[in-house]
Amino acid sequence: MTNRNTPATPHSLTNRRQRRLGLAQVCAAAVLWGTAPVALAATHSLPVVAASAGRLLLGAAALWCLTAATGTVRQTWQLLRRRPLVLLAIGAGVAAYQTLWFAAIVNAGAAIATVIALGVAPVLLTAWDALRARRRPSASRLLAVGLALAGLWLVATSQSHAATVAVAVPVGIGLAVLSGMTFAATTVLARRTATQSSPLPMTALTTTAAALLLLPAVPLTLSTISVDTTSAAAIAYMGLLTVAVAFLLLNSGLRKTTASTAAVASLLEPATTAVLAVLLLGEVLSWTAWLGTALTISAVAMLAVEGDAASELAPR
Repeated sequence: MTNRNTPATPHSLTNRRQRRLGLAQVCAAAVLWGTAPVALAATHSLPVVAASAGRLLLGAAALWCLTAATGTVRQTWQLLRRRPLVLLAIGAGVAAYQTLWFAAIVNAGAAIATVIALGVAPVLLTAWDALRARRRPSASRLLAVGLALAGLWLVATSQSHAATVAVAVPVGIGLAVLSGMTFAATTVLARRTATQSSPLPMTALTTTAAALLLLPAVPLTLSTISVDTTSAAAIAYMGLLTVAVAFLLLNSGLRKTTASTAAVASLLEPATTAVLAVLLLGEVLSWTAWLGTALTISAVAMLAVEGDAASELAPR
């Protein structure tokens, strides 16, 4: 490893650029995910399960069209034959952590569920990366995780969500913890798979698995389903942008950065939602929400500046 006085080699500069590109891709995915709640607000006539399954199915269809257009269908089937159980596990994880999170919101309120579900993963994955590398995380990485978690708390428990904090119950908290643990485990498995396969085939297969696993729950809500033009447009947006494009960006980014870095970057999702709620829905955020957003962005910027930490914590 080079020290501060050792000139950077072309190889090290390329690696640094790749790590920063990976971080940027995960950040872009998180920003797209942050637009989903705003789009979901337009689907008043659809239950959450139906909307989630619909966007996943549409996203999977778009990804399969892209595999056909890029001539990677054969490569996709080869990957499926090679690693069917791993791909199914990733798809199941995607379906599970979203379902657990929604269930946690119902039982514990949006603020507590969001803080716990999204906050557990960066902590667990930072510890996981450190254990794998057999070294302590750097001070700057721990500070970045701390800033991100503080920002998440401030955004989720800001004045606009304060009413939901009081309804927290143990069942909802437990579901939120399970959601966070499932997200962490899925991220680790997805990163390992992403480094051994092309992003497009992997994303098409795991998204398809997630959609098919959620599909059986849709008939339970058939009596309340009524699709209008606005709902259809919102699902189309979520399927194409927040599923197909976002998950493709995530899996591309996971090839170049650590799982813990990706988990911290994903905390841009609630910050994006908060800002869009102001710009598009006319909501008013408290100063604590704006401070939380700034802290989250600062944490991601610290990860970008840190540079070498990703490679130090992620041995191949």
